[in-house]
Amino acid sequence: MKIVTISGTAEEIAEGLELFLANRKEKNNQADFKNDRITTSEAVKLAGVSQPTFTKWVRSGLIPRHGSGKKHFYYKTEVIEALKQMVNNKLDD
Repeated sequence: MKIVTISGTAEEIAEGLELFLANRKEKNNQADFKNDRITTSEAVKLAGVSQPTFTKWVRSGLIPRHGSGKKHFYYKTEVIEALKQMVNNKLDD
């Protein structure tokens, strides 16, 4: 059990608690990129296209790739957003 001593007026303490809760909520809403990481094979499967098509999209900058050398990876949320953007662009044409 951890004991914390808080000093200040009731208004200052209430304001501090509101700020603390707001920051905590904001952190919980952020994407967990550690668990969001996927391999190239998983990204290709997620996109539902062939490996050559996916590679073409990555090379043209439509889908962001991370890593270096032979160790590449993708973020699932970024792949999904890129696919949404590609669909929206196609609908606008």
